[in-house]
Amino acid sequence: MKCYVASIICCALFFLLLGTGKVGAATYLDIYENVPGDMCIRILTESGMIGCSSPENGEVAPIYLIDDDHILHNFLEEPPATSQAVMIFPSLFNKTTVNNLIATKKVKGIILLDGPASPSGWSPAETYPNQQWGLHPSSSHVWNSVGDNLNNENIKIPMFSLTSAVSRSLLSVYQENNNNEHYPKVAVKFYDYMWGIQDAATCLRRGQCLPIGGKSVYSSFEPPSPNKKIIMAMANMDSAGIFHGMSTGAETTVSGIVGLLGAALSLFEMNMTTFKKTIMFNFWTGESWGYIGSRKFIDDVENFKCEVVDEETGYCAKPVKFSLEFQNINMDNIETIIEFNQIGHINNISDRNTLFIHQENSNSDFLRDFVLNVGNDANMTTKITEAKTSQQQQIGLPPSSLHSFLLSRPNISGIVITDHDSVYSNLNYQSQADIGPINNQSVCDAATLLARSLYLLATEQDQATTDVSHIISPCDKISELLLCLSVEFDCPLVHNFLGSQNLPKRQSYYPGVFAYSPTQQLVTLYSSFVHEYIANLTFNSSISSFSDCSNSNCEGKEQCILSRCVQTSTYFHDSISPGIGWDYDYGGWIITDPSQPIFVESNWQAAGMEIFWQDSPTSEAVFLVGGLIIFIGCVAIAFFSH
Repeated sequence: MKCYVASIICCALFFLLLGTGKVGAATYLDIYENVPGDMCIRILTESGMIGCSSPENGEVAPIYLIDDDHILHNFLEEPPATSQAVMIFPSLFNKTTVNNLIATKKVKGIILLDGPASPSGWSPAETYPNQQWGLHPSSSHVWNSVGDNLNNENIKIPMFSLTSAVSRSLLSVYQENNNNEHYPKVAVKFYDYMWGIQDAATCLRRGQCLPIGGKSVYSSFEPPSPNKKIIMAMANMDSAGIFHGMSTGAETTVSGIVGLLGAALSLFEMNMTTFKKTIMFNFWTGESWGYIGSRKFIDDVENFKCEVVDEETGYCAKPVKFSLEFQNINMDNIETIIEFNQIGHINNISDRNTLFIHQENSNSDFLRDFVLNVGNDANMTTKITEAKTSQQQQIGLPPSSLHSFLLSRPNISGIVITDHDSVYSNLNYQSQADIGPINNQSVCDAATLLARSLYLLATEQDQATTDVSHIISPCDKISELLLCLSVEFDCPLVHNFLGSQNLPKRQSYYPGVFAYSPTQQLVTLYSSFVHEYIANLTFNSSISSFSDCSNSNCEGKEQCILSRCVQTSTYFHDSISPGIGWDYDYGGWIITDPSQPIFVESNWQAAGMEIFWQDSPTSEAVFLVGGLIIFIGCVAIAFFSH
C-alpha cells in the first residue's frame, strides 16, 4: 500500500513539473509539424562536393527572421549568443549572404521564403555556364552578369526553400510567437543528411550515389537515311538551381522547348516527299550538367558497340540500350544545326522584340544570312539580327548544346538563336525566380522563323522565289504549351498525353538521376510529355486503336501515342555522362573517363524539416534538474517505504 501511495505521489510531482513549461504540456504530435519544402542536396563531382547536407543527427535551432538589409547587417556584425535557423527572403539570398551567415558560426540552417526576387536580378549559376565543357574553357567573357556560382559551393549547412502558401503559414506562426522576448519560441529541426562524401568516384564505389541524367528525345518525320543529309533543330530540356525542385526554368528552358514544338506544329502537315533532307528535332536533357545529353548522344552515335543482343526484344542487353535507332545516324550526315536557347524574354530595340543569331566561325555565314533573310522577309513582330559576338568573331557561341557538336565536328554549319546579344537578358537564370512571364509572341515568331527555314533548307527550294508565308506557327497552341510547361503543368493538355496520374502544379526541370541500374532507368514527366507530344506530330501511320493502349499492346517497334499504336521515328536517348558506365562484373556505376563531366547525386534516407515549440534554456535546465530530483526522491521514497 505504501508503494502504491509513493507511486501516486511521484507521478503527481512529475506532471506538476511538466505543467510548469509550455513545451512539456504538448505531446510529440502536438508540437512537431512537418513543413513541406524543397531542399538543397549534395552533388559530387570528379574533384569534390557541392550542395548541402545536415549532420547525421540533423540540426535544431530557433527561427530568426531576416527580412531587410538592416537586420542582416546587425546579425552579421553582432551575431546572437545562440545558434539560429535563419529565415530569409529571395531579395537578400545570394552566395555572399549565405557565406557570410555561415561565417558567423551561429547559423544551423537557412529557410528561403517565397517572395519578390532582387530587382537587380540574381543567378546561382556561373558567369559563363558550362565553360569548362565548351569550346572556350579559358574565355574571360561574362554571359551571365548576375551569376555568383552558388550552385557549385560546398555548403555545410542544410537549406530549404518554401512555396508561397507554406511561407505565409510559417511566417504567420513566427510573427505570433517569436516577435517578442517570451518563450516558448518556434524552432525548427532540419534533417537532410547526405550519405555521399569526398568525391564522385568514392561515392559511387560505396554505392552512396547515382549518376545525374535522364532521357533526351529526338524525332524526325521519317527514319534517318544514309543517303540524306540531316538538318537538326534542337533545344536543351533541363535546368539547374540550388534547390532542384525549384528549377522551373521558364526562360532558361521552357521557351526553347516550346519554340521547337511550335516549329514541328507548323510542319507536320507538309508533304514530306518533297523533303530532300531529313529534319530532326532534338531535345537534350542534362545540358546544365556539362552538356551530358548531347555529349552522350554524339558518343553513342560515334562509338557505341553492342556486345550482347536480346534475341526476344532486339535491344542491346550489354551494355543496356532499349533503343538502337541512333545507329542509323551518321555524324558526317549532319549538315546544319539551328538551336534555340532562351528565346522568350522581353527585349526592346527600336520598340521591337529582338532575336539574335550567334555563330562560332565562318562555316556558318551562309546559314546565318539565310535565316536572317527568312526573318526579314517574314514581316514578323520580332526583329531578327546578327549578334555582336558573331560580328566580332571573338567571343563565339553562348553556352549551348552546339558546343558539343562543334567539338566533335568543327566544320558543321550551326547557329544559336537567343533573345540576348553578348550578355543574358534573363536576370534570373537557373534561379527559383525564373518563372516568367515568357513573351508568347517572341516564341511564336521564333517558331515560325525556324519552321520556314527548315522547310526551305529541307526542300532545297530557292529562297528568293519560294513563298513560305503560309507556314505560320499556331500561336494559340504555343501559348497553351507555355502556360502548361512554365506555370501549370497540371493542365488538361499534359493530362491528355500523360494520363490521369498526379502531376505537380509547376514542373521542375532538374533531370534527376539516370537510373538505379541499367535496367531500372528513370524518365521525368517533362521528357515523357515532350516525347509523346512530338511523336504525335511526326508519326508515320496509325495502326490500331485501344481504349487502354499501352506499349505492351503494340507490335514490334510501334509506340502507343494517345491510345493509338503508331509507327514513329521518335525515341528516347540516354542522358548520362559518357564518363560513367555500369560495371557488369562489380554490379555498380563507375567512372570510366574522368575527363568527361562527372556529376552524381548523393543518396539519403529521409529528409525534411519540422517546426516545434522550444522553451528557454533556463526552463529546460530547470526541467532537467527538477526531473532528476523527483526521480531520486521517488527512488528514495520507494526504498524506505518498502
